[in-house]
Amino acid sequence: YHQHDVTYHFSENKMDVENFTEYNCTSEQLTKGITSKILVSLTLSILTLMTTAINSLVIAAIIVTRKLHHPANYLICSLAVTDFLVAVLVMPFSIIYIIKETWLMGQVVCDIWLSVDITCCTCSILHLSAIALDRYRAITDAVEYARKRTAQHAAIMITVAWVLSIFISMPILFWRHQSNNREDECLIKHDHIVFTIYSTFGAFYIPLTLILLLYYKIYRAAKTLYHKRNISRVEKEQNGQVLLEACGKSSTLCIAEKSFSDHSTDFDKIHITLRSTRAEIRHEKIWRKQKISSSRE
Repeated sequence: YHQHDVTYHFSENKMDVENFTEYNCTSEQLTKGITSKILVSLTLSILTLMTTAINSLVIAAIIVTRKLHHPANYLICSLAVTDFLVAVLVMPFSIIYIIKETWLMGQVVCDIWLSVDITCCTCSILHLSAIALDRYRAITDAVEYARKRTAQHAAIMITVAWVLSIFISMPILFWRHQSNNREDECLIKHDHIVFTIYSTFGAFYIPLTLILLLYYKIYRAAKTLYHKRNISRVEKEQNGQVLLEACGKSSTLCIAEKSFSDHSTDFDKIHITLRSTRAEIRHEKIWRKQKISSSRE
């Protein structure tokens, strides 16, 4: 009996220890889970607020400042609008979904949220492509494109970006409705290989390739233009130096001839020497400024 009692108490104590250990593990996991969720929610909230504030400032700056009323800046303003819409209409729902780990707002809101998300994000990427194209044409075909670079032209580019974004995002939602979706989730399942290729190439790889290619061409064109300017600047400086030296030499010869009859030429010599020294100092200052501006360029 005593042996059985001891065995019973031992097993009971063992169960208590196991339960206590399990409880401690569970409470630690809960604490860690809550801490991580708080950190994630704070980080994402700060990111959302920053995205909203910064894009609002960009939009306000372009609207208010008359000097910024330029077709190139209209594209940047439209880009800021797309990113602002992402920050206001997409990111807050994403934060709730990430924290709760379940969709609580129904499938209708889910469809709207996904459509706005895909459309605005795709539109943002296409705007970057449009800005790259605008800059490329402004550098490579400056004279001809200056006439075409109007507010109407910018409006057409913005409209094309939005229309293409809608066309890219709509089939994705259509494919989504063909699969079985749970009420507590809001996502697009990548079941169709056609959908995956269509969405990734249309919304990412093609714009990325275009942007990289255009900016490479912009870099090459800017580099060529910069070298041409440098060559013409050096030629001008050399011509100026030759003229200055010729002038100095001829003045000295003239004064040397005159010096036998007129003693006042000593003062003229000093004056010309000082003038040429000042010209050299000025020339050196200009060269230094050009060097600084070249490095900035």
